[in-house]
Amino acid sequence: MFLAQTVDPDQAHRFLTESNYTAAGILVVVAAVLGYAIWRVSTWSAKEILIPARDRAFRHLDSVDTTMREISSSLQRLSEIPARLDRIEGKVDSLTDRVDNIDEHMKLQDARVVPPYRPDRT
Repeated sequence: MFLAQTVDPDQAHRFLTESNYTAAGILVVVAAVLGYAIWRVSTWSAKEILIPARDRAFRHLDSVDTTMREISSSLQRLSEIPARLDRIEGKVDSLTDRVDNIDEHMKLQDARVVPPYRPDRT
């Protein structure tokens, strides 16, 4: 219809030649083949590239989840260390005080010790 509105009917016989039909048919076939090729390539790329990439991404997320849980448990164990170190430090301080106290008593005792009695051996 568009052709009839834009082309003079007397000149329409020039457009409706066999070579024009052949060119239009070739273009239709090329467009169909191109569409089919694009469809096949997209199907193949989805099956061979996108789905494996998605699966690898999910496996990576699972490993990240496992790693985060391990890090969390390690951090919880590390958070207990300062309290344990404080208890150990308190024990060491009390032992140091006791050793210092014993050392002072030993020095005082050494200062008061009378030399042992030694009778003359004459």
